[in-house]
Parts: sequence; C-alpha cells; structure tokens
Amino acid sequence: MKQKLRVPRHMRKLLKCFITGLMFSVTFISQVNAQSNLVPSDLLNAWNSNTENNTTYAHCEQWKITYPTSDEDKTLCGEDNNEFFYVNSSNDGIVFYAPIRSDNGTTPNSSNIRSELREREIDGGSDKYWTTEGRHVIYVKQAITHLPINVNKLVATQIHGNKSDGIDDALVVRLEGKHLFLNFNGGVLRSNVTITNNYELGTLHEVIFEVLDDKHYVYYSEDGNLKAAYQNGTASSYLVKDNGNAVLMDIEYDDAYFKVGNYTQSNPSKEGDDTDDPDNYGEVVVYDMYVDHADEPVITPINCNASAPTGLTVTNVSKTEATLSWNFNTTVDHYNVRYREVGNSTWITKSSITAGSVTLTGLNEDAEYEWQIRAKCADETGSNYSDAQGSNFTTTETETSCNATAPTGLTVTNVSKTEATLSWNFNTTIDHYNVRYREVGNSTWITKSSIRTGSVTLTSLNEDAEYEWQIRAKCADENGSNYLDAPGPNFETTSSPSSTTCSDTPTGLYVSNLTNNSATLNWDYNSSVNHYNVRYKKTGDSDWRYIESIKTGNVMLTDVNTSSSYEWQIRAKCEDGSGSDYNDGQGPDFLPTSSNQNTVVQSCSDTPTGLYVSNLTSNSVTLNWDYSSSVNHYNVRYKKTGDSDWRYVESIKTGNVTLTDVNTSSSYEWQIRAKCEDGNGSDYNDGQGPDFLPTSSNISSQSSIVAYTNSSKTNLIVKIDDNTNTTADQSIKIFNIYGRLVYEKSNINSSDSQILNDISIEDGIYVIMLFNKNGEIIESKKVMKN
Repeated sequence: MKQKLRVPRHMRKLLKCFITGLMFSVTFISQVNAQSNLVPSDLLNAWNSNTENNTTYAHCEQWKITYPTSDEDKTLCGEDNNEFFYVNSSNDGIVFYAPIRSDNGTTPNSSNIRSELREREIDGGSDKYWTTEGRHVIYVKQAITHLPINVNKLVATQIHGNKSDGIDDALVVRLEGKHLFLNFNGGVLRSNVTITNNYELGTLHEVIFEVLDDKHYVYYSEDGNLKAAYQNGTASSYLVKDNGNAVLMDIEYDDAYFKVGNYTQSNPSKEGDDTDDPDNYGEVVVYDMYVDHADEPVITPINCNASAPTGLTVTNVSKTEATLSWNFNTTVDHYNVRYREVGNSTWITKSSITAGSVTLTGLNEDAEYEWQIRAKCADETGSNYSDAQGSNFTTTETETSCNATAPTGLTVTNVSKTEATLSWNFNTTIDHYNVRYREVGNSTWITKSSIRTGSVTLTSLNEDAEYEWQIRAKCADENGSNYLDAPGPNFETTSSPSSTTCSDTPTGLYVSNLTNNSATLNWDYNSSVNHYNVRYKKTGDSDWRYIESIKTGNVMLTDVNTSSSYEWQIRAKCEDGSGSDYNDGQGPDFLPTSSNQNTVVQSCSDTPTGLYVSNLTSNSVTLNWDYSSSVNHYNVRYKKTGDSDWRYVESIKTGNVTLTDVNTSSSYEWQIRAKCEDGNGSDYNDGQGPDFLPTSSNISSQSSIVAYTNSSKTNLIVKIDDNTNTTADQSIKIFNIYGRLVYEKSNINSSDSQILNDISIEDGIYVIMLFNKNGEIIESKKVMKN
C-alpha cells in the first residue's frame, strides 16, 4: 500500500519560491535567446539624436531607468539587455517588464513598481527640469501588453511637476482594465478625460503630450499616422478634447520632466497570494519616441480657419453680468469680442479669448446691450466684427425684497458615528442660512453660520447620541425667520461596532426567502457570540417553538404556513451561559406567501435592486436603492442621455446619493454596482436605474402619495392629494422589487384628491411613482404591503 507523503507548510513555501525562481530564470533565458545582438540603446539612437552648440549627442544619453528592484541605471548607452529592459524578438521595440515579486524594491514617494525611463539633459550630465513656459513635446509609439492579476492598472508616459506645489503626476496616460484615460495628479488638478473605454491589450497607439505656454494638449492615434501629421502641422483631428475644448489644462508649474515606460500600479502587498506568480506582471513595449523642447513661446501647430463664428448665444444674464458663447473652433488662435449699451457710440473690447465663451462683468442694471465677435489667426488674419452680430440682451433689475421665510423640506442623511448631513429646500432669494444643533439634554447650542447652500455636514459629533437642530433663513439686512420656526427632525449617531460583546442584543433583524412553507430569519452576526437561540410562533399563540445553538447569522424555518402571520425573537449567548434576553430581540413579523416572487438574500456581489429616483428639482435628484449590509460600498455613474462620458460617485455607504450637478437641459441615465471588500462586485450594466429629467416646476414639498391597505388587507389603496401644482394628465405606476411594472393608471386629475382602491397585488415591497404629462417624475415613494 502506498503511503501519501505530506510536505510541511514551510517546506511547501520554500519549494514554491524555488520553482518560481526557476521559472523566472527560464523566462528570461528564453527572452535573451529570442533576441538578436541589438540592445535598447541601439533603438533609442535610431529613433532620435540631439544637437546643441554644434555637438550631436546620442539619444541614449538623455535617459536613465529605474528597475522593479528599485535600482537606478544612468548609463544606458551600450547597456546589455536585461530581464526588465530589453529589445523584443522582432528587433523593433523595447520591452519594459515589471513582475510582482517578493523581492521588489520601492522608489521614493511610491510603493508601486516600475521599469521606467526618466528624462535627463541631452548630454546625460544631470536630470532634466523645465517649466511650462515655452514649448515642450514628447512623442511615444507604444502598446500596453499585460496588466497585474489583481490590481490591473498601469501608467505609461507621464509629465511630472513640482510635488511640493501639489503638481506631482501632472499628466499621465493610465489604463485600468479596458479604460484608457488621461489622469491629472489623481484628479487633484482636474477630472479624468477618457481616451477609450475599450482598449485591448497589445493595441499599438501613438500619443503626444504638448505643453505650450502652460496650456496642455494631448494627441492620440491608433492608425499610425500621428507622428507624420504632427510634424506636417496637420494633426488637429487627433487632438483629445473635453467638451470640444482642446486645452485640457492651463496651469503654470516648474521642476517638470517626462517619463516613458511602465509604471505598474501594484506591489506584493496588493497582489497577496498571487505575488511571485510568473503571470503576474505589467508590461509596455515602446516602438518609437522623442522629446523636443523650445524655450520661446510658440503657437499651437495646427492650421487656422478663422471664419466668422457661429452658434452665438447669451446666457446667465443677471443685474451686472452676462455670458456670451459661440461654437469654439480649435484651429482659431483667439477671439475678440466687443459690446456696448444700445445707444452708446463707444465699444468695450475683450481681446485674445482662447475659449468658446466669455463672461461680461460690470454691466449696468436693467440695460439693453449689443455685441459682436471676430475670429483671428496668430498672424491676425480672420473675420470682421460685422460678420458676426450676437443677439441683444437686457440685464435684470435689482431685487427689492428678500422673502426669508422658515425653511422647509428639513431632512437628515448620511448619519455615522461622528457626522450627519442636514438638508433643506434651498431658496435662491435667501442671502444665507444659520443652523444650530446640540445633543438632547444639553443647554448649549453649537452654531453654523452664513451657509449659502441647501445642506451642511456636521462633524465631530458624539457616538451613539441623540441630537436636535434648528434652522433660520436670513436676508442681507439680517431680517428673516427665527430658529423656533424650523426645528429639524432629531437624529441619533451610530455607535462603534467594535464595542459589541457576546451578551449584546442582536441587531439587523430581517426576514427573507419567504415561501408558502418556509422563511429565513437573519441578523448581524457577531463573532464574539458563542451561539444564538431563536424562538417563534403564530401570532396570538402562547406556545413558542425553539431553535438553539445556531452558529451563523441566519436560520431557515420550514414548518410555517400561510394560515397565519408569525412573530419571532432571538437572544445571543456567551460561552459561560450569560447573554441577552429574548424580549429584547424582537424580529419583524412575517407572513408566509404563496407567491413565487421569493426574496433573495443579497451577497456583496449581487446587482442592487429597488432602484428609483426622488426629490427631483431643477438642479438635483436623489438616487435610491435597497441597501444591503453585506455590501462594502456602492459606486454610481450617471450622464446626460446620449453623452459618451460618465460621471462617477464612489464609495457610497448608504442606500441613496444626491446629485447636485444636473440641470433641466436633458434627461439623465444612471447605473449602480455593488462592491465587496475584496474588490469583487456586480457590473454597472446590470444595474440600470430609471431615467430621470430634472424639473423646474414648483413641486410641493408635502407628500402627495399616501398608501395603506383596506380593512381585509387584500388590496392596496393609494391616495393622491392635490399637492403637485399639476392640474391634469398625471399617471401613476407601481413597480415591484425586481423593477417589474405591476400596476398603471393614466389621466389622473390632481385638482381634487384621488383614491385608487382597485390595486390587487401580492404582499411585498413596491415603489410608487407619480408622473406629469411630460413623463417627468413628480414624486416616488417606497411602500410595503403585508
């Protein structure tokens, strides 16, 4: 009989390291064998050289490299191929290879690994530093060919700036999964700009970073023609633009330099058990590159077509200001605008405008203005003022009164151990708001003054404490409402979960997976508890049924039926027999159902359910979903219908989020995904919420929808009160928890209250939505029928 040999754990670890090292050695030997006699400096010198004061310097002098081991090499000319930096087998590219290994080193200010070139002076005598004045260009032809296993992110091609001034990674090309985008110091300098959402590993592409007197331009191409087009001055079609603007960033800084190669955004700590896996690495192959610096200011190298501007509009007109806009043409060097009050013979001029709009200030109140615009090339050729006459506009009059009545719509959200957000209906005629709050029982108020928004976040609150708060509205002359006119709802901060003991009453009690003969009882599992005991009975019975010694956070009952509702209680027990009482752990009653729409216990990677919108105004909306305690956090993305670029809100720890950057110009779509602690989760595309349209209508803050069951609890009755300021053509829709439409009624007239008593639906959770005649959501409400 053969005996199974069991290798001790420490021996298995040593064996793994030996085999891994052997595989790495074999990998590199095969790489070297596949190469010709070319080394990286051969290709660098073939791609470019530099001349200064009649002396020509080899391109390899201009760069140094940092390896994944943290070693730095400043003498690349003639340097042999090595594992991290070598010429590929086809002799046309330099491979930058960064494996995730236990022996990885680190570099100053970063724990991530890299195989990356850093710019030096052309003679190699010292590191290169430059300012954003003048012209600075880097061209790179490259392909990102491999990403790490777990943190599949990598940076290729960078501009670094003065870190002490908050610049650091000023502009980089970054790949996360398939999302290739431009990042500006992690979002500190400006938001990301997407290049493509579907980058395939190995795709050859060209990129140019161009800094012209502080203005940052980026060119991108996958057709192989960018280098020639740029050198011929015909590359404008390759410009990466943000909302039509080719200037992606206009900022001055110094201590700048270029970097090329592979800055893998991971390390052994992030990769965990996959560290030392031969397939766990980042890789970039560079096929061509050069750097060009010019000290003197220059113009953008694109053709100029300065015809008369079109699309002239006037917006944001106030007492003393107005915004003039036009269709921005990236080939134009600049625009000049002139304006005057109608009847005045003297024009006022705004010159050298390099954007598609300009805001006029210092205007006279209640006055009519006319304006004209012309486009100019760098040589001052272009259109005439008389070719483009804008529409006249009239400034507004001074408001003579401020109606600072008591604020309405007072709510509390995002309550945590030490913070809470207080919100109210914002009134643009109000000069400012003052809020005061205190712990219940304390005689001293804490005040937040001169608030000019519709919310304020309180910080440094005490844990597990009840607070009260009041708000008042004030005009500029300090007239307005009183604190006592607007008391907000009390709220209670949460307590630290680390303070729980084995004898604490279980929390998070709920019921799921209801069928006609079973139900699952759930609670928040506490690892300090030895076991749980549950008892349950039909409502009204005197005898309990018991299930004891439960070691998990749930238990399934299989001896229930639809003849009655049930009540249940739970207690936690310590190892010494002490614990909580049944009477303190009362769970929600439940009724077994014959419906086949059973509730499913969500895991942290399930797609969120119960998606709906509420609190629609002209510039804000609240997105809602069913919160699951098993989810670590939620990410939401949204955009105008038809747009390609998403906006993101991430790391949400609640069941809703309020957006404040929407407007009535378009409808919006949104998606949500749930994320686990380990980074797994659902996909955005599976979590599509209902579209919404911000509304400028004066919707009442008082709820219009009231829902309750009839006396026999067979039907749901919905009452719609006349609080919507809409006289006709309303409609109501009811959706179940799965987003399925279960009831619809049209042509509801809100001039009188309406009662709908013909709604026969199963017990469960539903979202009721009230729409106006334009299909806009007036109000939505989540209800439970049982």
